[in-house]
Amino acid sequence: MPNKEEDYYRIRGCAPSSLAGRAARLIYLCTLSFNGIYRQNLQGEFNVPYGGKTHLNPCDLARLSQTSESLRGRDLRPDDFEQAVRQARRGDVVFFDPPYTVAHGNNGFVKYNAKIFSWADQVRLAKVASRLKRIGVNVIVSNADHPTIRELYGQFAVKVIDRHSVMSASPDFRRPVRECLFF
Repeated sequence: MPNKEEDYYRIRGCAPSSLAGRAARLIYLCTLSFNGIYRQNLQGEFNVPYGGKTHLNPCDLARLSQTSESLRGRDLRPDDFEQAVRQARRGDVVFFDPPYTVAHGNNGFVKYNAKIFSWADQVRLAKVASRLKRIGVNVIVSNADHPTIRELYGQFAVKVIDRHSVMSASPDFRRPVRECLFF
């Protein structure tokens, strides 16, 4: 699969019917999309622009083989987080990395998702994480450093992390951000 802008948009616009075709399209798009992100519009269509990284090979056989080997014997499912961790047991490790929505809902990302991860979902996630922690599951949650989020995870230890954001299209808007790891 070629790494050219016109090919990227052609492949982005197609809808393969086979599982292998859909998997190849997803790998291709996430390899070549801007910042390697996956995002959908309100209609549920992938809408990330081409990243312009012409040095990347979306069909790097060594990388694909290594990833395939790492995933061998694993079960990947597109489930709701609550369903996905239903079988977690004492000693397991569960990592949650939800969209960083806060209670005020003014995070600027509401126009980029077919299904919004709402404040109610944040509350539900915190309850699921707390339940898992009570039964001995090792839980880690990354989220925004915001008072409303800290309140949700008040019974968790917290590690504050400062990092440089790379998500903005313009380097002028890439700035340091503060996040929390709750565990």
